[in-house]
Amino acid sequence: MAGVRLITSRSLQHLWILALQQRPLTSLTMMHLLKFLFCLTVACGAVSLTEAAVDCSGGDGFKCESCSTLALCSGGSVASTFPCQSGELCEEGSSGTGSCMLVSASRTQCQCSSYPSYVVDSYDPQNYLLCFSSTLQIPLSCAPGEEFDTVTSTCAAVPTTSTVTTTEVTTTTEPTVTCTEDGIFPLLPSCSGYYGCYTVGGSVVSTGIVSCSESTPVFNPDTLACEASISGPATPTCASDDIVTADTVECNAFYVCNSGATVGEKICCGEGQVFNPATVNCEADTGSVTCPTVNPCYTGEIEKKCLPPTC
Repeated sequence: MAGVRLITSRSLQHLWILALQQRPLTSLTMMHLLKFLFCLTVACGAVSLTEAAVDCSGGDGFKCESCSTLALCSGGSVASTFPCQSGELCEEGSSGTGSCMLVSASRTQCQCSSYPSYVVDSYDPQNYLLCFSSTLQIPLSCAPGEEFDTVTSTCAAVPTTSTVTTTEVTTTTEPTVTCTEDGIFPLLPSCSGYYGCYTVGGSVVSTGIVSCSESTPVFNPDTLACEASISGPATPTCASDDIVTADTVECNAFYVCNSGATVGEKICCGEGQVFNPATVNCEADTGSVTCPTVNPCYTGEIEKKCLPPTC
């Protein structure tokens, strides 16, 4: 089947080059062109895009594998891939994070903007579009080891590059997880892995569970990476001009500062009060002060016993 698709792609590509060069097409040539179009769009079905190598060296998270495919990077390699929905294309923002977005808000490199023309997949140059009209845009793929050359408008061998060795990440779909918002979350209570959630077509979809390795067995939600171990809460620190600083564990406690360092033991607020760093004062707990949150994957002991002062 792959051989048939390659012949069809190259033959249609040759005929299309003639059209782009504005050379006259004979009736026989036009008949072949229409025959290929019928095969691609009706008889043979849509031509699928092949998978591309995704650069996961930048860390875990979502990347665009192609204009139509979202990939989840984990441990330096692709753990899972997800096709974008109809009417969406994959887009990487300024931070490099990929997501499926509506066509009107996506990269122009992934869409036909003029006719007739070619458009190369901006994430995977092995794939390209034949742009006949606003209603006829056919996705095609070069043969393995080739990519589309916009100069010659043909598939050509991919330049030789150094081989990068990646570590395979074991994934599992059990136990089942439930997504309510986008993000990457630890698998609780074990923290032996994590799962991603992203919105597609108005619904939040789970990527399934990605397990951490033996050398880095615990997932740290603060760094969004599997690590050998997780350290405890940070020690309270003072800026050079601070008078007091909030405790990093207890919401109703603070420390006195002097020349950029804490002085003495922590001080507790009165009953029903919390320390407000904005006002540098203990005040009634109305819910307006955000209390410190302890890393749920930290297994060490955390002491919370700041009691109100007694006379």
